[in-house]
Amino acid sequence: MGITVELDKIDNGRIIINVSLEELIIINNALNETFDGLDDFDYHPRMGATQAEVMNLLKEVKSIIEII
Repeated sequence: MGITVELDKIDNGRIIINVSLEELIIINNALNETFDGLDDFDYHPRMGATQAEVMNLLKEVKSIIEII
């Protein structure tokens, strides 16, 4: 399996990329692991987002995986 994330377009500050299901699962797993590996104090400085923001993103990623 090779990683082949491709930039589709940038539109009004939104970045649209093409990823395979396997790549999306990698993203899902990586986001999920941050909750086990980082405490509340370190989370925002290291991730650039709050745990709540990342949890919302993770929910969106999981919902896409479930559709596929």
